[in-house]
Amino acid sequence: MSTKRLHRVLGACALLLALSTAAACGGGEGGGEPEAAGSSSAPVGIESEPDPSGAPEEEKGTEDDAKGACEYLDVAAVAEAVGVDFTVVEPAEAKNAQVCVLQTTKGSYPDLTLATAKTKADPASFKATMMPDSAEEVGKLGKSAYQVVLKAPKGGGPVAEIGWLSDDDRLFTLRYTSEAGTKKDTVAKTLKPLVALAKAIEKAAK
Repeated sequence: MSTKRLHRVLGACALLLALSTAAACGGGEGGGEPEAAGSSSAPVGIESEPDPSGAPEEEKGTEDDAKGACEYLDVAAVAEAVGVDFTVVEPAEAKNAQVCVLQTTKGSYPDLTLATAKTKADPASFKATMMPDSAEEVGKLGKSAYQVVLKAPKGGGPVAEIGWLSDDDRLFTLRYTSEAGTKKDTVAKTLKPLVALAKAIEKAAK
């Protein structure tokens, strides 16, 4: 795994664990303004400096090798939902958090990240600490869920995010970051199929 992808995956693990703790404690009042993926409080989008060795990025990691949260993702279903054929699968685990990052070999974006961690949060604290102010609630997905389109991170396009508190008390974040130049309206159209994908993940994870 390249240095850049390693930081992205492990950063997602660490930040989801932090959010899990915050939700359990009921910290904060509201989710605040939506932030671009790659910001300090976003579960994905952690960037790093290029590998100083100059070694080419490893283009490995397949469904057959996938662990972590990758076991809940069907690459074909993801492609149907967002219109991207991802060929790089990067799983990771840290403590009680699991992450899976799907990318292409063309660059950092587009990508799709699924992150999950155990939590003691209830629906009220989930809404207070995890749900952005501009998010819309999603029905029939776990105990509480939302959907939102976030601002573009550096080098990428707008972000579609589905977050939910599962029936078996886990936090899930499913985030699709489009490639640079993609229109917000185009990304918004992926919310419905991503919610359907999230419901399939919720069912598979039980």
